[in-house]
Amino acid sequence: MILYWNSNKWEPIENLILIEGQAYKIKIPKGLIISAKGLQVISQSGKSDVFTLNVPFFTGDCSIELLNKKNIVYNYESYIYPDSRKMVLSDYLKMLGDIFKVDNLSISLNNDNQESRFQFTSTNKKVGLEIQFLLIEKCFNEILDSFKTICANPLMKREREFKKYPSYRGDKFDSHAAIWVSQNSGTCFTTKSNLPTFYKTRIHKNAYDILENQMIVTIIYGLANICTFMYKKRNILYAKQMEKTLLSQLSRSPFRNFSGQKVLFQKTHKIKANKNYLFLYNLYEVISKIIFNLDQTKLNLLSIPVSKTHKLYEIWSFIKIMELLRDKNKINESLLLATEYSNKEQCLDIVHGNRSKITLNNSYDMFYQLTFTKEGANFHTYTSELIPDICLILDNKIIVLDSKYRIGSNIDGALAELHKYRDGIVKSSTDQKAVTEAYILVPSYSPRKEVHEKGYKDKWKMGCIHFSPSNISELEKFIDESL
Repeated sequence: MILYWNSNKWEPIENLILIEGQAYKIKIPKGLIISAKGLQVISQSGKSDVFTLNVPFFTGDCSIELLNKKNIVYNYESYIYPDSRKMVLSDYLKMLGDIFKVDNLSISLNNDNQESRFQFTSTNKKVGLEIQFLLIEKCFNEILDSFKTICANPLMKREREFKKYPSYRGDKFDSHAAIWVSQNSGTCFTTKSNLPTFYKTRIHKNAYDILENQMIVTIIYGLANICTFMYKKRNILYAKQMEKTLLSQLSRSPFRNFSGQKVLFQKTHKIKANKNYLFLYNLYEVISKIIFNLDQTKLNLLSIPVSKTHKLYEIWSFIKIMELLRDKNKINESLLLATEYSNKEQCLDIVHGNRSKITLNNSYDMFYQLTFTKEGANFHTYTSELIPDICLILDNKIIVLDSKYRIGSNIDGALAELHKYRDGIVKSSTDQKAVTEAYILVPSYSPRKEVHEKGYKDKWKMGCIHFSPSNISELEKFIDESL
């Protein structure tokens, strides 16, 4: 009942061998609901029967169920097999740790899994703010829906208005009185007198100014302040719109005239009993206590979509090289990596091109994903634009380092891409080739061992450099010899 897209045709999912870190296109019968364990299923825009199946960075059992309403009509069980072409889990965790040690930098936290949505962490304050914003962004529609529901039916303070129980025969408690008591037992309570009384409630003049609503107002202001920071300091334009939406909704709420006094946060019984109050409270509690834990035995690991793992390796390669250069005293200036939101990648990323420029003390300039075009002033291409991941430029000389998360048997294709840089980027003044050396950075060794050897690289000025969190020695040697 479930089909997957294999090259140019749909095949039964039973023919599919699931490999960790892969993404597959699948299709189910219309009208059914899909549920997965150990896998991430993402609906494709505008389609109710076609999905992207993301396989996590773990091996083990997994399953998919198709449901008609609440009834299971199909169950698929399988196993996720390891991918030998990419780094091991310990390297993956070290890479995350290296990234989050860097000031003012974070990575996408796209994760549609409801249960793990509140598990994003960092030790650095500035990085924490960005992670907080990403968490707000991912939950923004739910935040608005919950707050609107609260505004439409808020908790409030009421006052008791006492009334005497009706007397039928003086003070005699007869059968008529007994019937009245039974009918109004929910509002009766015992007083010191022998006769019951009852009460009804009326709205207090400051009905909405109670602890629970004070906490909600504080939460909304707190979320808006994070959006303000991301707009003013990180230039994320839609953060301004998010801030405006939150404050506008607050200005129309029953809480608009609150004094804004400092609130002692506590999860009261009223909050626990109201799912909308509870959602905002839990979200803000997590945002306020962002921590990063690299303990792989625990479940609060930072979740990066498998489709974005190559982006993680690209960012890590750049900041790790920057760190190595600084340790070797090849960078004198104090660095602050700028970030921006990438609409293409749907994540916070290092700024690209000229704005990522780092000047070494040997006059080299290092860039992250600098774009070379046909109209370039100092360098240009003959055909389409070229964007190497890392390039080092000295006068008219360029060294290219291109991160390749996985190449495996496709090593020849990866080396062919290096030829694009070697042959396609030229000096604008002379039309001579500008790239003198070009290397692939890979986290695992390729089947063609010669491309890693010094003799091959010395002869062709190209090849592979093994570079992973557990092996930085080859890159250190390259820095010592070439820079």
